[in-house]
Amino acid sequence: MEKRKFSALIIIILLILTYAYLSPKAYAQQTTIQIDPPYQSIPIGNEVTINVTIKNVTDLAAWELKIYYENAKLNGTYIAEGPFLKNVRDTFFYVVNFTDNYNATHGRIWATCTLTGSGPGANGTGTLLTVKFKTKQIGTATLHLTDTDPINTAAETIPHITSDGTISIVKPPTASFTYSPTNPRVNQTVTFDASTSTPNGGTITTYTWNFGDGNTTSTSNPIIKHVYTSIGTYNVT
Repeated sequence: MEKRKFSALIIIILLILTYAYLSPKAYAQQTTIQIDPPYQSIPIGNEVTINVTIKNVTDLAAWELKIYYENAKLNGTYIAEGPFLKNVRDTFFYVVNFTDNYNATHGRIWATCTLTGSGPGANGTGTLLTVKFKTKQIGTATLHLTDTDPINTAAETIPHITSDGTISIVKPPTASFTYSPTNPRVNQTVTFDASTSTPNGGTITTYTWNFGDGNTTSTSNPIIKHVYTSIGTYNVT
């Protein structure tokens, strides 16, 4: 009987030690490099901004990455280093390649950055790179993140995963509105209602009104009121 109890105790201890050993690995946070935000819906002809974000990193001293995008749908217009490494100390940032014409179908961004001088690397989560595009064609454009190489202060590649981004390029919204009363008098409140405007696959977030009398207003509400203080004919857009 005593031998059985002793054996059972050893098994319990081994199970506890095994759990204690495996548990931190099971819950460890994975370093991730991703396009942020991962999805955007933007009307054609508009500018869109994306960031390349690194998450849950330890001792980042340098990085290199490439982004491929469909040049029929996106026109790259701007690139800049993010603040993540710069918040630690001075950096050397270099754009190897930023072109819409990498090949017949794709543009490419190839950038690299490294901390200068000696000292620890960056820890946590932050922005490595900011890029702006202009949307050219209706459809879905993928931002493919590849050849990513985050490096620590020991010149070792940091294990990580990557996540691409998607931009849905849609028709611009179609503005439509009514107003009442139809024959307003001077100093009478006129109600404008743009609720019948069509988002065309996107989302209307702002209504910008030009009342034709020098007054312009932007609001998230499709209904707005305005007062004209002088007799006249006004073109409202």
